[in-house]
Amino acid sequence: MHLNCITSLTFAAGIATVNALPLDALFSRAPSCSANSVGCQGTSDSCCIPTNGLMVLALQWLPGWCAMNACSDGVVASIPSGAWTIHGLWPNQCSGSQTGANGCDATRQYASVSAAVSTMALYSDLVKYWISYKGTDMASYDSFWVHEWGKHGTCYSPADSKCVGATGAADLEKYFGDALKTRNTYDLYAPLYNAGVIPNGNSYDKTQFKNAILAAFPGTNIGLACTGSYVNEVRLSLVAVGGGLVGAPSLIAPETDNCPQKIVYAAPPGGIIPQPSPVKSSTTTTTKTTSSTSSAATTTKVATTTTVQSDLKQCAPLLCSPGNKRNNLAAPCNTCVSAIGAVDSHCTQVGWNKKCVSEVTTICGIAC
Repeated sequence: MHLNCITSLTFAAGIATVNALPLDALFSRAPSCSANSVGCQGTSDSCCIPTNGLMVLALQWLPGWCAMNACSDGVVASIPSGAWTIHGLWPNQCSGSQTGANGCDATRQYASVSAAVSTMALYSDLVKYWISYKGTDMASYDSFWVHEWGKHGTCYSPADSKCVGATGAADLEKYFGDALKTRNTYDLYAPLYNAGVIPNGNSYDKTQFKNAILAAFPGTNIGLACTGSYVNEVRLSLVAVGGGLVGAPSLIAPETDNCPQKIVYAAPPGGIIPQPSPVKSSTTTTTKTTSSTSSAATTTKVATTTTVQSDLKQCAPLLCSPGNKRNNLAAPCNTCVSAIGAVDSHCTQVGWNKKCVSEVTTICGIAC
């Protein structure tokens, strides 16, 4: 779902009219796309407005899933700090019905997509924010992405070959790219946190949880999914539009949910709860480079006070298991990650492998 007619879509909340946002705030708009076009309201360019114009953005809170299911240590370690991840972006028919289990284009049901997306600029965000609860190996990721593309991506008309071209993997880039941008726009962590709904393992009233989201995204229809009392997914019903956010109360049916009235917002891995925006630490830490006496190689080590070194021990649950690359962690764990990344960029750019885990001890002084 991408290029040529690089769509100008935003995904608008579905009940109340809200203040319009500039179209280009989310997606660049091809000249042929009307900023006034709204999904499911008359005829519009299917390269700019999805034919299946009712969108569901499904966001996962994997700590909630893993609290009630057997997740591997690698999966737990791969969960990004302070972020909800993507289950999918699902284009539904204008009647409100789903498009079906087999997708919308049999000719673009790919057996694998990992090689194609690995060369794209969006790849680092894809492996960070579109992760699988089944495992951190590429086969698990690929299976998840193939499923979401085949069932939902092929039904997203802006990614059709006539819109993006038939060469390369422009269709994949369009769909996954727009989904990632939509996740960024409808980030849930900050609105919940700022409303006092913090992932600390405590119970919250379901209405309080939804109202915190509504305060940030007025008019959005919200559905929750739980395993037991643990919330693990939020589904936002949206309308695809050509520009700005609009209200379309006649088009959106409220999302249902299976959660009890009291829901548990599980704590993230290691119990470290980051604030939504970076906060300066009151304790200054530095890194120093020391030359090895046996070779010209250098080793970067974290130089900290005794207090900070003690604080670093709390990072062990996050850093002592292989998984996705580590970045954007809260202090003091980010200090250790930065030091490791300075000598081993694989750990911060590709994945946190066993070598990275060993460097947690040799560079940061954390016993794993």
